[in-house]
Amino acid sequence: MIFRYAFHINVYPLLYTSSKLLLILGVFIAYSATICAASFDCKKAVTLVETTICAKDEISNLDSQVAQLYNNALDASVNLNSIKYEQNSWLKNVRDKCTNTECLKNAYLARIDELNKINAVHSPLMCESEKIISSSNSIFSTSVKFFNLLDKTIRVYWINYSGKRVFYREIQKNSEYEQQTYLTHPWVVTDEYDNCLGVYYPDGQLRVINISK
Repeated sequence: MIFRYAFHINVYPLLYTSSKLLLILGVFIAYSATICAASFDCKKAVTLVETTICAKDEISNLDSQVAQLYNNALDASVNLNSIKYEQNSWLKNVRDKCTNTECLKNAYLARIDELNKINAVHSPLMCESEKIISSSNSIFSTSVKFFNLLDKTIRVYWINYSGKRVFYREIQKNSEYEQQTYLTHPWVVTDEYDNCLGVYYPDGQLRVINISK
């Protein structure tokens, strides 16, 4: 009986201590994950915007998404200066002007939409995407040139800020057409009956688009 009593006295405190250590370790891991969730070191957060990003998981995750999309745009673009300019302009004039969580959330969602459009320049867009896209800002000016390599007339439309087609030009076969535009403005090419042939975004410099099928 003495041995059993001694056994209980020694083991239960040990089990309690182990459980407490595991709880502390779990809290530390969760805290560390929160610190790393944002695109910057939350230990160095100083401004109201930075501390809000670090305090709110949803905003922190949006910040990470923007950082990833921004890096993708840098990797794919031929004009790094335009991408950097737009990002710095957004940080200074949009995100850092926010004073509450809702403003930050909306700013990040809008920027994610813009970066997705920029990245779409380097990916083929299906005609179905026309239903969900629209022009956003008119910050960085650029140009697109369409070459009609088909044996028929094609038509060029700008997708405006409401997501609606705006007719710009008919291009006869074996002809070309150059148009000034902006980096986040989509264009649709159709046949003479307005059936979509392709959806295109401009690049940071003149983008040449060959319409061959």
